[in-house]
This record gives sequence, structure tokens and C-alpha cells, in this order.
Amino acid sequence: MRGPLMGTMELTDHVYLAGGFTDWQNSAIEMTGPDEDSVYTAIDVNFTSGDIAAYKFIWSTGAAGSGNWETILASDFDAISNYPNPGDVNRGWGIHDGSNEISRLWENDEIIVQQYADGNIFFEVDMSVAEELGVFDPDVDSVQIRGSFNGWNASIPEKSLLYQNPANPNDWYLDVPFVQEILNSTQSYKYFIQNAPSSPPYTNTGWEVPILGNTSAENRDRQITFQGSPTQEAPYAYFENIHTDWVIPAGTTVVINFSVDMTNAANPDSQTVPFVAGDSVFWMPRQSFYYAVNGLPWPGEFPRILELTDPNVDMIYTGTLTINGPMFNGYLYNYAYKSGTSLIQEEDNKVK
Repeated sequence: MRGPLMGTMELTDHVYLAGGFTDWQNSAIEMTGPDEDSVYTAIDVNFTSGDIAAYKFIWSTGAAGSGNWETILASDFDAISNYPNPGDVNRGWGIHDGSNEISRLWENDEIIVQQYADGNIFFEVDMSVAEELGVFDPDVDSVQIRGSFNGWNASIPEKSLLYQNPANPNDWYLDVPFVQEILNSTQSYKYFIQNAPSSPPYTNTGWEVPILGNTSAENRDRQITFQGSPTQEAPYAYFENIHTDWVIPAGTTVVINFSVDMTNAANPDSQTVPFVAGDSVFWMPRQSFYYAVNGLPWPGEFPRILELTDPNVDMIYTGTLTINGPMFNGYLYNYAYKSGTSLIQEEDNKVK
């Protein structure tokens, strides 16, 4: 019998095979692992054909009696329940004529084989909208990328500080090296504005909150799968994913109508504080770009920019947002309502 062990096992630890045939831990058989590969073996254990061998492995720093028994679930493929003690679950094997070789993993854990590789990912972001709307000055400010591959900070410049493209000054780029990274691993990241001391600080301390695109719904991180290639390229990006076509020029006004049905929020089973007709309903932007362009501080509690009303008393609340250029269109937002002193926000953000 043999079984690789998972976890933080030391080479000086011991592995035992215990079962009904060893009076369990009292005469447990010590297994050997001469190759130091975490695979331990016990050989020449004698049985009679037709027997059902109930057994477990023990991992110990000393004797079997003071060791840790593995936990086997009743749902495991080799489980035998209620033997020798009611409620106990052990491994089982039906002995047959000839050689019986049993190979198992400690606690039947799945071994995940991971492959590692070197490679590069080329990142590129367009900063033209941020510059046009006055929240980024390419003459003094800089652009960074921060993610899981650099500790979400800029302490390693070769993995974080982007270069301005001389041929197209709106583009900022960086070829990030990866050394022995897990193939097909998900790399999360965001672009970051590092303002110069002379510049107004970008809201949210510099972090973008991108809408749409290859972003996670939970925290709006951008994501890419590492391919282990020296020439991999991330999708071309716009800062906060605000496209240049979405800029509203000076002298232009855009009117956006919002509408939300509050019927479900009034269900006591769906809300800790149910919505009651007459409670205040609000539209609230959730992207840092909106606050930066409008000169608003990134809040601990998101401000209620637009209050919606229910003129028809049908639980459908509406409101109109008027946007005067220079500004941008395309918003990450959610709805909220105030009931008494409580402000209840939607968990999911929307894009318009």
C-alpha cells in the first residue's frame, strides 16, 4: 500500500498503516519513503482472499498512537462506515487472489498538477479622455499598472511604471515579465494615475474603477489569463474603460432618464429593511472617474446625486440626469433608498 501525503509534512515525520489487521494503532505498520517524494509504502502485508481490509493512514511526529488519523468521508469512493466503531468511517479494500496494490492520497485529496512557465504580457492603455477632461496631465503625471503580479503596488518599477509612446502620446505601455508563473493562472490588475505634487490628486487615491470590458463584477478588477508566451498582449484599454467616442464636448447637453421598479425591494423576505412607499430613492454613481471629473471626493458613503420620484404612485421611480459638456457618457451606478436612518444600496452595479 502507498499514499502521498498533502500538507506541511517534515521529512523527520512518520507515516503508519493501521487497520483491523494491525489492531489499529496498537501494531500499526510504519511505511517508508526513501525517495523523499512524499510517497510512503508498506509491502508484504498478508491477507486472505475474500477478506475486506478496513484501514487508514496515520501521520505522526513520533509513535502511531500519538499521530493524526486521516479523515475519510462517507461519500468517498473507498469508504467503509461503522467499522470498527459506530460513526467511524474508514477505508476499505476487497482482497482478491494474487497481488493487491493499493495507491491512495492522504484524505483522498485531489492532486492539482500545476505547470510553470516564463513569459511576458504587454499592457497598453489610452489616457486621452482623462487628459481631455482635466484629471491627468501627461507632462507631470505618470501611469502605473498595479495587480496580483506586483503586489498591487509600484515598488517594482519594471512591473508597474508605464512608458509614454513617443509615436502616440495618448498611449502608455509596459511589457511585464513573468518568471515561473502558473500557466493559465488569472492575473488581476488595474491602471493607476500617479499625480505629481503639483497636480490635483485623482479621486480614489489614483485607482480606476473600469466599467464593462474584461473586469470582475465584484471589484471591477481587469483580468487576463497568463499563457506563458513571450509575446502575449492584454486587450487594448481606455482608462476606466471610457472610450474616446463617449466624450461630451463643451456646449453639448445630454439628458439621461433613469427608472427603477421598487416592488421587489418592498418584499420583507428580500430585504433586511424593506422599502416602504414614500421612502427616498436615489441614483448613485460608483466609478471614480465621475467623481474626478466633477471635482468630488471619493466617498466613504456614495453621495445621492439624483433623487428619483414616483409621480404615478405605481412603485416605479424615475429621474432625469442632465449632463453638460465637457463631460463623458457611460456610467457605473446603482440605486439606493433611505428608510428611516438606513441607506440600503443594491449589491450589483449597473452600466449605462
